[in-house]
Amino acid sequence: WAKFRYTYREPFAEFLGCAILMTFGDGINVQALQGSYLSVSFGWGIAVCMAVYVCGGVSGHINPAVTLSLALFRKFPWKKVPGYIFAQISGATLGALMIYGLYHVPVNIIDPAKTEATAQYFTTYPAEFIRSSGTRLVGIYNEIYATAVVLIVILAINDGSNTPPPDGMAPIVLLWLITGIGATLGWQTAYAVNPARDLGPRIALSIVGYRDLWGNGPQGLLYWLYTPCLGPLIGGPLGCLIYDALIYTGSESPLNR
Repeated sequence: WAKFRYTYREPFAEFLGCAILMTFGDGINVQALQGSYLSVSFGWGIAVCMAVYVCGGVSGHINPAVTLSLALFRKFPWKKVPGYIFAQISGATLGALMIYGLYHVPVNIIDPAKTEATAQYFTTYPAEFIRSSGTRLVGIYNEIYATAVVLIVILAINDGSNTPPPDGMAPIVLLWLITGIGATLGWQTAYAVNPARDLGPRIALSIVGYRDLWGNGPQGLLYWLYTPCLGPLIGGPLGCLIYDALIYTGSESPLNR
């Protein structure tokens, strides 16, 4: 087991980190049903902070958009990408299942038919005014924009020639980053900025009996696929491209070779 664990230590860290991420994130979603939106944003900031503290010294991505972006712009080995993404989605699925198991009594009282009314506590859906407007591009633009900002900040705090935080303090920066993203860019799409954060809970909800999670969704054209999944996967590399084109001078970036 020790040899096996050492070989797959990084995917295990991503799995556990994403499980912690969803424990705090979906946990605050369920508990803040009657609370303020700011409390949700702050809860997700804490979720990312704790998740990175758990796995940051080993892997520390907890997001397929980050993994893809670092493979493209920071020489992260491509052979590790599939294992990381599988571990991230699996960990997010487990975390969502654990939270559902913890809160299934009030959730089933509120919504015994298992509809979108409570599915939105676990995964992401657009705001009602976005659905009614029929503007399908707003959602994906929102996710691209938010995720690009996230990656710009991540690259900045890991850039030794910029202003990196002291050792062990990067998760605190991420706490405020995600809190700020939620408070400023989260209203319209519930700011997935992480495909695993949306896809994992959808898988979990399917396991416990929810339906209509994989169809056309609120906006048609497979909303779950093109907004919380595809949007971050575009926005992450775009943020890296912007940071590297304007600021970064290190040799890891393909723009500087």
